[in-house]
Amino acid sequence: MYILDLVLKHRWYDMIDAGLKREEYREDSAHWRRRLLVPQAISSTITPGYRSYTHVRFHRGYTSTTMLWSIQSIRFGTGRPDWGAPPHSVHIIGLGARCAEVRPDQTLHTAGTHSAPRRTDAGR
Repeated sequence: MYILDLVLKHRWYDMIDAGLKREEYREDSAHWRRRLLVPQAISSTITPGYRSYTHVRFHRGYTSTTMLWSIQSIRFGTGRPDWGAPPHSVHIIGLGARCAEVRPDQTLHTAGTHSAPRRTDAGR
């Protein structure tokens, strides 16, 4: 399982949770190209190759409320404005089925998270 973690505004999280929104959009910026594309495709002029994410874990804002979905596809194009897509081309994450929540220690790979060592001396 290769999970992409994404933080959503409450509105979009609630629409996905209710089954009303089936895609999530990310801008075509350097940040999202690094997160979504394989390294060889970032600086290339050929058709971009997307990383092989299998699931996406949505976070409702910066809370502990999450839900896990399988990824049906990741592509580049224009999305639906009523689902929050801008009028220009973006990275589109197509959702598959909702999955039972997986604890972080059960995942094989979690993309986009950084584990920095925690300081136990409270910054002294």
